[in-house]
Amino acid sequence: MMRANKWHIGFIVLMLVSTGVWGQKTKFLTKSDASFNAGNYSKAQGYLKKYKSSLSKLGLTNKYLPGYFVREARINLALGVLTDFEASINNALQASITAFGEKT
Repeated sequence: MMRANKWHIGFIVLMLVSTGVWGQKTKFLTKSDASFNAGNYSKAQGYLKKYKSSLSKLGLTNKYLPGYFVREARINLALGVLTDFEASINNALQASITAFGEKT
């Protein structure tokens, strides 16, 4: 009985901590999207870079990288930086294939 309670408490603590970490990641993404929608593209790019650095803890293959690369391409296009646009789209496609498979 006591062992089960410790397991439940440990699980709850783990969930609260992981929710807080993910909340930090989504905060950067939300601020980046809000700045982009307000027309402040350089600020949106800064928040997006913070978001990507928070993703590095998840490893090179994770399900959040395709969304990052698509947003990066959108911001670069809005800033008029066309040289990296195609590379960002290709990175998004490759990250999606790596994370989700060829058929998704």
